[in-house]
Amino acid sequence: SVGLSFLQFTNMNSMRSLFITGVSLFLGLSVPEYFNQFTISAHHGPAHSNSGW
Repeated sequence: SVGLSFLQFTNMNSMRSLFITGVSLFLGLSVPEYFNQFTISAHHGPAHSNSGW
């Protein structure tokens, strides 16, 4: 929430600022969910490291 409060100091009329904010929020929510769903369906993580943990 502290990071989002700094958005008040940015120019949110700029397409660049909107794009960066949108992509960072999208990736911040979707990448962890991708790893969770991949681990559930494949029964291992996306990296095949042969580790036991």
